[in-house]
Amino acid sequence: MKVFRTLLLWLALAALGALVWDLLAPDLGTVLVRWHGTTVATTVAFFLLAWALLWLALWLLWWLARLPFTAWQRLAQNEARMRLVNGLTALYQGNPERAEILLAKAAEDPDSRFVALSAAHDAALRRGDAAGAARWLALAEAARAPAKTTATTAAAPHP
Repeated sequence: MKVFRTLLLWLALAALGALVWDLLAPDLGTVLVRWHGTTVATTVAFFLLAWALLWLALWLLWWLARLPFTAWQRLAQNEARMRLVNGLTALYQGNPERAEILLAKAAEDPDSRFVALSAAHDAALRRGDAAGAARWLALAEAARAPAKTTATTAAAPHP
């Protein structure tokens, strides 16, 4: 389906280009730009093409400038996900000490905070650390509370 939509988009752009050329072909017009004593004269078609290429170049430059930050964010998300997976794996393989360390690190990610804290609570219980389990449970409840209040306010009828 995506190929069909892309084909339709290209066909629409080609039709738009043909329509614009049909409008510009009888009289190409003149664009005169004066800036700081320099005068440049060109046709409307060339001006529009140059304007489109300038915007494309600026968009590409912006995309390239954002690329390292996007990659860094994606790497951080993948590492957080792997810490959660490795922590859960260690927990269910019978290594609660390692699981608790990994799950504590995984709890730094807001997307998986509640799951990581709940699993860290379970790891502390398996280690026999009641105080640590109570601390993880309190943190898990605190992490769950904002989501619960948001869900209840969203479901509440408006007067």
